[in-house]
Formats: sequence, C-alpha cells, structure tokens
Amino acid sequence: MLQWKAGGLFSIENPRRSYMWLYNPVARLLNLPGVELKYGDQCCFGCEYAKPTGWLTNAEHVDVVEIGRAHV
Repeated sequence: MLQWKAGGLFSIENPRRSYMWLYNPVARLLNLPGVELKYGDQCCFGCEYAKPTGWLTNAEHVDVVEIGRAHV
C-alpha cells in the first residue's frame, strides 16, 4: 500500500490458485486504481513445466505474462 501511495510500482507473485489472493490485506490492493491481477504460465519464460502464476501489480510492463500465456 505504501509503494502505491508513493506513486511507485509493485508486483506480488504467487501461484494462481494461492489462498493469498483471498487474504484481506492483499485482496484490498486489487481495489486500488491501476492495480490488476494478471495470470500466466512460467513455461513461456523458460520454466520446464506449466506453472500457473498470478501477479498482482500496478506495473503495465507486467502485461508480458499474459501475452506469454496467449501463445501457449
């Protein structure tokens, strides 16, 4: 929250089906303007197996994780 308030970028990575996304302090971040939960598989980035991952972020350049997913 402090990073967002200061105008900085942040990214939180965790497995796609992680219960962390339901944890209230984390879930509240999703309601902030400009914050999105993006999904992708890390196999597109050199991982040996599909690893469904979520990234909670306000950084537009993290869109690449969803682009990678579209090519799987």
